[in-house]
Parts: sequence; C-alpha cells; structure tokens
Amino acid sequence: RVGPSFQFRTEVLGTGPVENGRLKGDLILKGGGDPTMDTDRLADLAVALREAGVHEVTGRFIVCPGDLPRGDRIDHEQPDHVAYNPAYGGLNLNFNRVHFEWKKAVDDYEITMQARGLRFRPATSVTQMSIVDRKVPVYDYWASRDKDIWSVARGALGKNGARWLPVRFPAVYAADVFKTLARSNGIVLKRAEIVDQVPEGQVLVATESDLLVPMMIDMLKYSTNLTAEMTGLSASVAEGVPVSGLIGSGARMSLWAIQKYGIGDLKFSDHSGLGYDSAISPLSMAKILQENDGIRVLLKPVNLSVSKSRPAPNGVEVKAKTGTLNFVSSLAGFVTTKSG
Repeated sequence: RVGPSFQFRTEVLGTGPVENGRLKGDLILKGGGDPTMDTDRLADLAVALREAGVHEVTGRFIVCPGDLPRGDRIDHEQPDHVAYNPAYGGLNLNFNRVHFEWKKAVDDYEITMQARGLRFRPATSVTQMSIVDRKVPVYDYWASRDKDIWSVARGALGKNGARWLPVRFPAVYAADVFKTLARSNGIVLKRAEIVDQVPEGQVLVATESDLLVPMMIDMLKYSTNLTAEMTGLSASVAEGVPVSGLIGSGARMSLWAIQKYGIGDLKFSDHSGLGYDSAISPLSMAKILQENDGIRVLLKPVNLSVSKSRPAPNGVEVKAKTGTLNFVSSLAGFVTTKSG
C-alpha cells in the first residue's frame, strides 16, 4: 500500500518569517506517525532548528500529532505497566516509553523518569512516580488530564534497578522533551498547545525515519508493537479513506487478506497481534507465507543448535518470526532443507 521506500516524516514549521534569528510567529511540531522517533533524533531536530537560524520564537509552541488515529494503549486487556502496550498516535517518542530508574539512598530511594536515548537523557514531568508502602499491586497507575501518575511498592524495588514504563500521552511527552532540547540549544518555547489541525506554515527543518524495509526487519527482530501499529494504520489510510482506530484498521487488513488470498479463518483487531481478539489459523498463515517468499528477507535467522553436542544440522536454515504471549510460543516463517 505505501511502498518499500516509504518513510515517516516529522516536521518543524513556522507561521511567520525568521528575521535576525527571531521567528515572528508560532513554532509547530508536526508528527507524521513515526514509531521510531527517539530522543537522540529529536535532539538532532532541535540542533537543526538552531542551525537554520532560529534562536527566538515570539509566538506559541503548537504540537500537532497529525492525521493518524490515536489511542492510549494498543490493547485494553493488558496490565497497565507493560511497556509493549503503549499509546499510539501521529507523534511518538522512544516507542512511547519512559525510563524509570531507582537507586538506594541512605534513607530512601533516588528515582528518575527520563526520556532516555543513547546520547541524551532529559528528565520529563509528563510521567510522575511515587514510592508507597504496600504489598500489592507492585505498580499502580492513573491518568490525570495530561500526565501519567504511577506508584510502586517499596518492597518490590530491591537495591538498584530500572525498567521501561508505557506512556499514555505521547504527544505531550514528545512536546515536553522537545521543549527541553530546544532550550539546551538556546531556544525558549512557551507551554505546548496540542491541536488537531495544523496551521499553515513553512517547513523549517524535518527528519525522516529509515526506509520501510529496514524498519520492518527491526520490527520483526525486536517485536516492536508500535511499529506494527503505525505502519498498519498508515497502510489503511494510504488510499485516502479514514479509519477511526486499530479495530477498524485491523478489519481493513483482514478484508484485504481475505480478498487477496481467498482465506476466511482470520480476524485482526490490530496490526501487532497483541489484542486477544486477533486470530489466524496455521494453515492460513502458511498459505500467506507460501505466496510471499519475499517476506523471507525480513525475518531473522533461528539457531537450531540445541547444544555443542547437538549442533544445528548442516545445510538447514530457518528464518522466522518468534512470538511469545502469556507463555505460549509460536514460530512462523521459512525452513530451507538440505535439498533446497
């Protein structure tokens, strides 16, 4: 639907002219659905903005998540704290996860909530954590108007540790982090205003994701559910017909597969397979793979070696996607035997 060279694009626009380093108008951060946007690339966008000659903004800081559907989580039956079930939308950051870290101090714990990248680790106030004295649950969550409020059981922490937690307000999260990164480049922005319709303006700087094929390879290697959802939503709206959310987009993919492959025993409620309502029979999966040998290049090699005394058989290669959910494991892909 979108082509192997498709790229997600994130833009920074201005609604007025830039004169003597001053943007006389509003600054707009516009999302394009990129599921792989991270803090480091957002920091590069802030640097590019400074290098483009913007040092001051007189107007508002506007954030537009874009035209793709948005939701606070992929599947509502998953536990609140699992990072593989984040929010989704047109503006995403760090796979919509925040890095929670704790270190044992003299009397209590020191904790940080960071939008952690490889090069930059800005703190964020969009996600807040408190430590409480209780046995269960380990994590408790509630959403304020635009913040994630977490608490964790003190006895579950141990000495030092860290984990990723899902973000439910990704556009607010990305805006908060971009504001911090812009300030580190000398650009002070006002409090972000989230809007649905992007105002007219000229593109000042932009960044694009990797091409679709390497993105799909990484998605299948690391099981990044957000990449599956945003790519599926983009494919669903590629022909200009809107969808309201993941269920509608999954249904559109189901209809496409039924018409293309002549199979009926499938139902997709999303694109990652996380939702419990999604199902496909092994026979239908095999038929789809049989008619799409090109998928083989997207899949990862599976090591067939059991141990040093039981190595993998010579001349046999498996490339597949592994899947594990609630202690049920599956494998779908291709095996090349000795005979070819």
